[in-house]
Amino acid sequence: STATVRINALGVHGQSTFGSPGDVKRILGGVTRPAAYAVIDMSVGVGWAVVSGVTEGAELFWDSIQSLFVSSYTLSRNVGRALIPVVASKPFTVVGIDASTGLQSFTKVYAGFAPGDPLGAVVLDPTNDNDAGPIPVFASPARIEIVDVPPVGVVLASARNLRVTFDNGFVTIAAGTPAPAAKTHVDVFNPTRGAFQSAIDITSQQLHITAQTGDRLIITIAERDVDPDAPVAISFNKRMYVGPASDEASVTQFLKGVITVRTDDEDQSGMQAIDITEQVKFSADSDGHRITLRFGGALHLGKRYRITLPKEMADASGPDNGRGLKLGESKVGGQVRGGLGSDVNLIFIVRRPGGRIATNTLIDGSVIHDMSLNGNLALVAAGNGGVQAYDISDPAKLDGVQPPLSAFIDCNWNAASQTFTPCGFGYWAVASDRHGRIVTTGMSGAIGSLKTFRISDFINPSARDVPQLPRYVPPEKQVGGTPISWTPGVNALMPIGSETLLGDKPEAIPRRVQILLQDDEVKFTRDALIAKYHGASTALTSGYQKLTLQITPDHPAYQWQAITVENRTLKLRWSVDVPHNSGGKTLAGIIAGPNDDLYVIVNRTTYAVVSLFGFGVGIYDVNAIESNDRPVDGDYQKVAEIVALTKGNNSDVVDPSAVHQCDQAAFAPVPCAITDLTYSPESLLRTASGTSVAPTASPGSVS
Repeated sequence: STATVRINALGVHGQSTFGSPGDVKRILGGVTRPAAYAVIDMSVGVGWAVVSGVTEGAELFWDSIQSLFVSSYTLSRNVGRALIPVVASKPFTVVGIDASTGLQSFTKVYAGFAPGDPLGAVVLDPTNDNDAGPIPVFASPARIEIVDVPPVGVVLASARNLRVTFDNGFVTIAAGTPAPAAKTHVDVFNPTRGAFQSAIDITSQQLHITAQTGDRLIITIAERDVDPDAPVAISFNKRMYVGPASDEASVTQFLKGVITVRTDDEDQSGMQAIDITEQVKFSADSDGHRITLRFGGALHLGKRYRITLPKEMADASGPDNGRGLKLGESKVGGQVRGGLGSDVNLIFIVRRPGGRIATNTLIDGSVIHDMSLNGNLALVAAGNGGVQAYDISDPAKLDGVQPPLSAFIDCNWNAASQTFTPCGFGYWAVASDRHGRIVTTGMSGAIGSLKTFRISDFINPSARDVPQLPRYVPPEKQVGGTPISWTPGVNALMPIGSETLLGDKPEAIPRRVQILLQDDEVKFTRDALIAKYHGASTALTSGYQKLTLQITPDHPAYQWQAITVENRTLKLRWSVDVPHNSGGKTLAGIIAGPNDDLYVIVNRTTYAVVSLFGFGVGIYDVNAIESNDRPVDGDYQKVAEIVALTKGNNSDVVDPSAVHQCDQAAFAPVPCAITDLTYSPESLLRTASGTSVAPTASPGSVS
């Protein structure tokens, strides 16, 4: 059953502070979120008071009714105002506590007054005649300690690895027990006195800073061995001014002109730090207390980072949430005092690489041109040494003794001489995808080619009597291939009476290759996966099953379609190439638990983007290449394999009106785009700005 709660309208007694009961409800906040609520019956005479000017981010307590408080959330909604009940006719003290640090922000004593109702609440004098300005109170992965100066003779050890004492008007900061690492940089600020001291190595020197008991010190300590994936954020005790708008783009644009980020090598003292602020994106939380820095990837191993907060950085306590007090400033009797004696530097050093674990020499004739990592399989394009595959699940085993899993495509073993004959094809580049496909490029005599293979053939290669290499991938395991370039200078070798050779194969070295996929993926439960693909299962321990599925093609546009089953819980994949006109192909050995995240990934289009050094960039349809080389249909008509060839300059633009002339003077300091990719050694793939829609494709074409 439910009980009816009736709230009587409040009568007006004497002069009213609020115009109506609705005004009272608004300042009390009301029920704004799910919670457990209780009714309190005041057994003593109660008066009501309006408190205003409360510091942003503070929570409000008063000593006459200690079981109640006003949260920072309510104060924020009411712009620093609160309606509170107090014991009537009794003096009381209002205390503000910083919600983020637990430190006291202000305190003020008020005289008692007669009992009354909320409509006639007494308006108290503002609490912010004395106001503390903003200070950084927490940083990650750097470290900030907030310390109140202790009494004379008291040793303060609450700041990790530091020892803080006070005597004769000075605070001494020294290495504590246990001591910090050598070369630990420490800065200390006393905003009240405007004092600042710095130690490059706190383990070999002490800091002495002028202070008095009760002063609040800010200590910044450099951190070492930081994880490269650690989040980078700074928290303040007050809402900070981060610009006129709160969206990430606006905050980033504003804070790039305020906060500076630099990096250098700690061990190279003469090296000038590099300003990388332009690489950083900034964001602020909803109440402006925490600023997050994003670097677009992992931090650089072994580098020292220095984030500089200028002492002019301000909170948002000004008119209309504008710039207010600066770092370390305070307001006493309405007058601004104090401040920081220097900018704040937050320093951290990212851990160094773990060092060499093992060294493995490749087989004779190998030159490492490129590598591709697929799970625990490392593929190496080793020039005339072929393509070599290494199991790196335990890197320590790559100690110079363990041979590769498999290698030497296009190389023949001479049993009589117990050596490999030189490869007829030098591999320059290798890439692999989540469907277990390998795409390589290289040169053979006068021609550069693109070739494709399957990872499964490298994991389970043919057994050969080759002492140096017990497992071997023979040349017939190549799935597809096509010539894509001529060797530079090939015209000189051709007796055609001309120095010009026309065609769709430029003179270039296929230096690098990247794979661009267009896939569809669908999530399945284990039972739904078995039902969809007419599977059978074998029970394993702990509720796991081993599945055998009959994978059928899904609207393929080519002769073959790559389909992969992925268990993202166990981080395992199984792939199969399915003929477009078949009833399916068996995929066995799939391991799945009852609640694992299972996905079926269907490949639609696969492009190989090749950096053709000496020409530009070529894009090739891998599915078309493989379909042309092993057609399923007897009357199959080959489709185009080249999607695009470009030098990246204006001569490649079909529509002359689309040619963009860049005026460097007008674009300064942003450089004009590179308009010639002839000697570009690498290409970077990215999605188009403002869209996540993949290109539509059919065999031999893309739009």
